[in-house]
Amino acid sequence: MKTAQQRLNDTTDYLQSKLSPTNYNEVMTLLVGVNVPTVSQALSVGNSNPLHKKARRAKRGAMLLAYLLIDNPGMKTIELARLKALPEGSEENLLAEVRSWFTLNAISPPLVALNAQNNIHRMPKWDNCNFNAEHAVRGVYHNDKPFNCYNACVFWAFQAGAISKRYLWNYLQGSDGTHYYPIYSAVGWDVLMKFAVDGTVTQDNFNGGEIVLPAGMTVYFETPTKVFGHVALSLGDGRVISQNSVAILPASFAHLSPNEQTQFTKMAHAETHIVSIRNMVGVKFNGPNGYSRLNVSLGPFWSTVLPNRR
Repeated sequence: MKTAQQRLNDTTDYLQSKLSPTNYNEVMTLLVGVNVPTVSQALSVGNSNPLHKKARRAKRGAMLLAYLLIDNPGMKTIELARLKALPEGSEENLLAEVRSWFTLNAISPPLVALNAQNNIHRMPKWDNCNFNAEHAVRGVYHNDKPFNCYNACVFWAFQAGAISKRYLWNYLQGSDGTHYYPIYSAVGWDVLMKFAVDGTVTQDNFNGGEIVLPAGMTVYFETPTKVFGHVALSLGDGRVISQNSVAILPASFAHLSPNEQTQFTKMAHAETHIVSIRNMVGVKFNGPNGYSRLNVSLGPFWSTVLPNRR
């Protein structure tokens, strides 16, 4: 039977062997001044199968990170219980949980956009619900766990490594669009187009041409009552990758290229799609359909959050 200090030391020794020095040092800094018996008890997973020693150490590592990095006590308790119940057959699966608590180095907005595009085939369908932080494991895509448009942009940033599980638990978890929007949009945005209800375009910064925006920026299709009318991720070439499900009559996009028609059909069926921003405006996201403005963020949404909170 390990003492409280021995259990904690064993867990931190394991993390030291698996994490970068920077990430390990962060863990040790967070442990300064904590109550060792309390933390150690939170890491107790039993010792029922001696063949799974490495997996149990990985599990304790993930539990320690949840204990240290989740702000809300209730959410922390729920996540610790979930981690404790995970199967111990694979150290690698549990180690993926551990590493998901940290960002990756040098992840730029264009890399987030590229990662999203490269993994589009792995995305679940859209649904009007939030992404659940407990499902966040970098490299894992749950086809049976859908989420909405702005959650998709957050999910892509997580999968690329720009943000980690700590961001998801502390900012996104349990927040609807109204509560999350002030955090997400704190970076600010530019207005690119304005629409009148009668269909008149009252502002168009691109004079009817392709709307080419920096890759990795978030694009807001705003309604009179909701800036989050729809949110998509710019790919840098006049297109966005997008999670949505809107009713679109085929006749409204019959004049487009076969590929664009296919993408709008995917949109109508809640499948992740890549569509020209200009065509999105022309086909659906305009004044007669209830949209008032087209906006683009002034930077990546995560840039307003301190690195140790991402």
